Amino acid sequence: MPLTTRRICLDSSVLFKLVLPEPQAPAADALLASAVKAAVLVVAPAFAWAEVGSGIRRRVRQGLLTGTEADAAWLDFRGLPVVFLAGEDTADRAWALAQRWHLPTLYDAAFLAAGEGAGYWTADEDLLRALVPDTPPWAHRLGHPFVAPA
Repeated sequence: MPLTTRRICLDSSVLFKLVLPEPQAPAADALLASAVKAAVLVVAPAFAWAEVGSGIRRRVRQGLLTGTEADAAWLDFRGLPVVFLAGEDTADRAWALAQRWHLPTLYDAAFLAAGEGAGYWTADEDLLRALVPDTPPWAHRLGHPFVAPA
């Protein structure tokens, strides 16, 4: 699937807020609703389902969610209108972006690559600090107003 600028990428930190009772859940809900209303493709790297699922399972182990709550969160996540991107282009861009910002892993860089030039939203304050001082204009903190890409 060729990527267009009519897409946004939601970081796993935002995806969690769409399916779990967390602070900033209303901001995540509003962002997704705005993207859907504007007919903007919502994307995430191919591994995002495993990252979100692992986070849900971790909350069960920590006693923060029951098995039933985890099952409901997983089903909610699987029902989100998210397209999972795979491919060499995303992998190579993630590598380049990790090098540019000296990121310790490719996980965050892959989300950045998926939203590069179009729109990327995160609630990960550590990542946002890592992008300073040359934060790309398409990288946004959750709560930043949504403007549909042209």
